[in-house]
Amino acid sequence: MPPRKPAATLKRKRQEESEDESEESSSESSVGSNDSGDSDKDSDDDSGSDSGSDNDSDDNDSADSDDGSESEESGDEDEPPKKGAKGKAKAAPKGKAAAKTTKKAAKAVKKKTAKVSRTAKASDKKAKSKKDSKKSKPSKSSSAESSKPRKLKSMKKLDRLEEARKAYKWWEAPKHAHGVNWKYLEHAGIVFAPDYVPHGIPVKYDGKPIKLTPPQEEVATFYAAMPLDGPQLGNATTKPVFDRNFFEDFLEVLGHDHAIKKFDKLDFSDIREHLDLQRNLKKVATDEEKQMRKEVKEAAVLKHGYALIDGRLEKMGNYNMEPPGLFRGRGAHPKTGKLKKRCFPESVMINVSEDACVPICTMPGHSWESVRHDPTVTWLCGWTENVQSQNKYVMLAASSSFKGQSDMEKYAKAITLKKNIHKIRADYEAKIRSSPKDVAARQLGVAMWVIDKLALRVGGEKGDDEADTVGCCSLRVEHFTFLDGARDGENFEIELEFLGKDSMLFKQRINFADYGDLGKQVFQCLKAFCSHKKPTEDVFDTLDPPKLNAHLSSLMKGLTAKVFRTFNASVTLEKELPTAEELAGLSVQEKVVRYNAANRQVAILCNHQRTVSKATETMFETLQERLQILLTQRDELAAWKDLAKKNKGGKIPLADDDGDVADRIRAQLQASEAQRERARTNDEKLAAAQAIEAAKTAEKNDKKRKLLQKHYFKSEPSADAIENRLEKWKEAIRKLEVDIRNRDENKEVALGTSKINYMDPRISVAWCKRCEVPIDKIFAPTSPHTRVVPVPPSMTRTSDLCHGVLHGHVLHPFSQLFVLLGIMKDSEQPTIPDDDPNVDGGYAWLILVTSFFTIVLISSIFYYFGVFVPVYVDEFGASQSSVAWVGSIGVCFLAFIGIWAGTLADYFGNQRLIFFGGMFLAFGLFFASLAQDLWVLYLTQGLMVGIGGCLGYTSAVGVVSQWFIKKRGLAVGVTVAGSGLGQFAMSLVTKKFMSLFGWRRTLQYLSALHGVGLIVCACIIRRRFPTKPTLSFQSSLKYFQDRNFCLLFSMQVCNSLGFYMPSTFIVIYCIKKGIGSGEGVLILSLMGASSAFGRVTMGTAADYIGKLNMLRICMTVSAASMFAWSGCTTFGSVLAFAIVYGIFSGGYISLTPSVSADLFGVKSISTIVGLVYSGTAVGNLLCGPIGGFFYDAYDSYVPAIIFAACCWTLGATLVFFTDPKYSTSFDDYDTAAVADPSDKSDKALVDAEDGGGVGGESKVSDVAIELVEQ
Repeated sequence: MPPRKPAATLKRKRQEESEDESEESSSESSVGSNDSGDSDKDSDDDSGSDSGSDNDSDDNDSADSDDGSESEESGDEDEPPKKGAKGKAKAAPKGKAAAKTTKKAAKAVKKKTAKVSRTAKASDKKAKSKKDSKKSKPSKSSSAESSKPRKLKSMKKLDRLEEARKAYKWWEAPKHAHGVNWKYLEHAGIVFAPDYVPHGIPVKYDGKPIKLTPPQEEVATFYAAMPLDGPQLGNATTKPVFDRNFFEDFLEVLGHDHAIKKFDKLDFSDIREHLDLQRNLKKVATDEEKQMRKEVKEAAVLKHGYALIDGRLEKMGNYNMEPPGLFRGRGAHPKTGKLKKRCFPESVMINVSEDACVPICTMPGHSWESVRHDPTVTWLCGWTENVQSQNKYVMLAASSSFKGQSDMEKYAKAITLKKNIHKIRADYEAKIRSSPKDVAARQLGVAMWVIDKLALRVGGEKGDDEADTVGCCSLRVEHFTFLDGARDGENFEIELEFLGKDSMLFKQRINFADYGDLGKQVFQCLKAFCSHKKPTEDVFDTLDPPKLNAHLSSLMKGLTAKVFRTFNASVTLEKELPTAEELAGLSVQEKVVRYNAANRQVAILCNHQRTVSKATETMFETLQERLQILLTQRDELAAWKDLAKKNKGGKIPLADDDGDVADRIRAQLQASEAQRERARTNDEKLAAAQAIEAAKTAEKNDKKRKLLQKHYFKSEPSADAIENRLEKWKEAIRKLEVDIRNRDENKEVALGTSKINYMDPRISVAWCKRCEVPIDKIFAPTSPHTRVVPVPPSMTRTSDLCHGVLHGHVLHPFSQLFVLLGIMKDSEQPTIPDDDPNVDGGYAWLILVTSFFTIVLISSIFYYFGVFVPVYVDEFGASQSSVAWVGSIGVCFLAFIGIWAGTLADYFGNQRLIFFGGMFLAFGLFFASLAQDLWVLYLTQGLMVGIGGCLGYTSAVGVVSQWFIKKRGLAVGVTVAGSGLGQFAMSLVTKKFMSLFGWRRTLQYLSALHGVGLIVCACIIRRRFPTKPTLSFQSSLKYFQDRNFCLLFSMQVCNSLGFYMPSTFIVIYCIKKGIGSGEGVLILSLMGASSAFGRVTMGTAADYIGKLNMLRICMTVSAASMFAWSGCTTFGSVLAFAIVYGIFSGGYISLTPSVSADLFGVKSISTIVGLVYSGTAVGNLLCGPIGGFFYDAYDSYVPAIIFAACCWTLGATLVFFTDPKYSTSFDDYDTAAVADPSDKSDKALVDAEDGGGVGGESKVSDVAIELVEQ
């Protein structure tokens, strides 16, 4: 099979073939028909017109829409020519096919000519079309022309970026860990406002011109740019405040010694004239100047308009720094008119990932304030503005995945509230009906009722320099007006009036009787709250936002007033929307009106208002004028119908031939455009602007004339023709009246705010599908909700099956099998949040049981090794210290591999490590059964079993700590109790098996038991957090920077030197003391059972008295018991020691992971536990040999016991120096490594000399383009 050619080569080949065919067709058309040549020319013209300016296309569209001719041709104009076959053109069949092809060519000629003069040349086109159709004969040229391929339209870079961005389906992507928004973030920073260019126009003070410095002139220009009829200077209420605030800041810029002292003497008219001139000059910019501006803007968008997040593109909401100017604010804001100063890079924080390039500072000579790496937030840049001292951020666009995920979570909370609303309403109803003496409870209940039923925000106290906006908790007596009769109980109406968010007026008359008896009770409560209070006093004087929010959170996690608003908005929409049966027979436009009526009710509920602009008022005037014209034309058509029926059609006026008028206006427009292109000086440009304005006025007047005569006929009409046109006019009037009514009802209501931010879009989408309304009639194509509401995938392929596993469509254990087999990545599993019912319950208990049996299977091997020691001494004729090295190597690697095992578990997944650990362990035992020399046992039962045990043990303990929060001490205690149960049960089983089958066959049976058991456990265990995206062992060194971690690690080193001394030598100790071998095995088993008991009980007790306190107790008692062992010589005394030591040493084992999780976090708990356990490696390796050495040297185990007791004492001392207040939460370290704002290191700052950044310039757009091309 030949190699596949690259896409670029194929594209070049198609273009060359297209050019060859174009030459063939043009040469043949010169011999054959002229239509083909004309069509080819028209095609070229069309392609040229496609690349023209947008203004031209708009003009053509408006001309088409206002033209009185029929509209059938418009559809043909936009239809692209058909693609021809690849290669040489084939000859068309003779007869009708050739005639049809020639008609298409003639139609293209007709189409292009219509663009030049649609009305004047219509008859010529039709005649030419008929003539060419008759004269055409079958020819190769016409066939070649029809089959000529059309050139592919190339996409611009911005279009390609948008297509690449839209290709990402965030609802199908794997989720990050809880609280983590991204793992990789790169962007190009922020664009600062350009430097001010002085114009030199003086300001007049007391009639005299005053020359200002550039900074002073800039501030004066800010004021001159404010529209005199705008909401600031055109409002008698806001203008004094605006002027006062502006002049205060202007005086600071002027200085104390400046001649300007009073605002009333200032005159900015000269600067205003200059600004008006600049606006007019901008309007008459040439096409070349417009194109240059457009290219500059596109270049800025390509460089700064997109961010690269986890390998995908996301569009930025706004990458431009706020320019300096005057603060406007909403409504009567007390700071309106204050000077917004220019922001410099020294006040800007940059947020990128650690491995991304820091964006270059675009202002040379400056540097960023700080560079942060915080994946818990979604902002890219941040700064603090000077007027209100508020934090401002550069965020992603509303169509980004972050906004989509946030909306999904928001509506999920609203659904949760719907499930709990009855409980919450019962709570505040009980408080409302409580005793009048309990004022605090009644105020809390009434406030919740107000938030639920009236959809008010919580509100908060405002300072003197902030707008007096009000919420529920900040309502004052002056905001309530009890209507006539309300004080006497005859009326239950209150007029509530205050300024809400953004200083929007909330003014409603509320009849509490409409809400039943509870509403009347609320009315009585409000009346009582307002009585004997001054107008400026708070109604809810015992309540504040923190108390209210705390109570809401206690009823439902995450419940806020906004969740109530989202819930009530969605419920109101669902209730107000008409059914499909009610809309039967209505048009789509009328259905949309009914939808907007429901949307309007939601907006009224949430008080989403907007100010009616002058443009809106002008639009209404235009629509009303057009409606009056249509009504007049309808009446005239009705009169003409009567005349036609009476055979008096000669009295009906006919349409004039206005082709010359259209040509004249078109010529005037072309001449004015040419004058604009020739203009070089400002005077020439202004003259061109006046000429263009005159031409557009003439065109507007001509359109109005055509509109007034649009109902005219070109020839004397019949009664039926008039009747048809009259019906069309009636339909147009009905649609226009509906449109005007819809616009009028919604002109003061912000429907979009409710639709996008509060109403669950799935309700709207479902209604559109039921009522057969196109979704784009409700949501604009650019709306962020046009691609929400994901559909669950079908289960037809392996990838679909894996996707279904992640979203709960398939039984979970199968997903772990897919993870083990490599079909699905563990990182694709979503994070389970803390409030999930499976955390601390449900599935967590299955994880606990599975981890428990995992520990049973792993730890028992190292505990029942003491059963094999006498057998190995006899079998291989070795000393006790030599045989002890087998177990020491195993427990050494059990701890030593923990340095890497935890990191591997956090990268590959805990279940994979348990799986492969079980395989290592099983093969190690099996090969040990074949050993003929002691060194083989070192490699198999020592090394291989130790590696396999470490992989499984670290993973099992780490995963349990993730699934339990409140009961973590109990859970970890139960888990590690498996080692005690394994020691108790497996020691007896091993002893029995050895007596029946011998030690070799026993090892083989144990190999099968441990291997199969661990594989089953691996298929069930699941992480709560996704695995890490990168594998880095070097990052583990950061934990040793923590004081408490070093103490915990050192404690493990000390304890390990004595921990395994009893389990290794207690059997042979009993033999030497004359207690007996069987009794020694029994003591070893009971010590394991007591260890299991201690791990559970001590872990449970630690949840009450503190895990660190319990760890200190366990280690102290364990050290004391080791000292007591040295004097035990009887069965009872040794058994007592074994039970006490087993209980408290077991508590030490269970509490170490729990203390680590509390001190350092749980997201990387496998890594942390593995590192802590690795401290036992040296002690585990030397513990057995040291005990054997002491026995061989002193013929007694007492020195070894004293040595072990001293090690325990030293470890307990280190634990007492551990203090939680000195700990670092490595959850925050891993996910929010925020740089210190005062950090002046090279990584945090940008080179001030060249404006560069560490790592060089961001290549977001280049990477994006490369991704699109691939």
